[in-house]
Amino acid sequence: MQMLRPAASEQGVIHGPPYHCDINAMRALFTEKAWVWPKPPYAKVGHPNLSHELAVHLVRR
Repeated sequence: MQMLRPAASEQGVIHGPPYHCDINAMRALFTEKAWVWPKPPYAKVGHPNLSHELAVHLVRR
């Protein structure tokens, strides 16, 4: 019988980038109290594997 190991993310191992953090999590980490967020929609940056990430330029207050 083969033992299944937990996924790397479940072990606290972070591979990347990309780090798979959605925009709501980013807003929680970089609050408007300390950062100026532009209005959406945000530009998408494509990748060769057909995925994309959002490009958001934040300015520190």
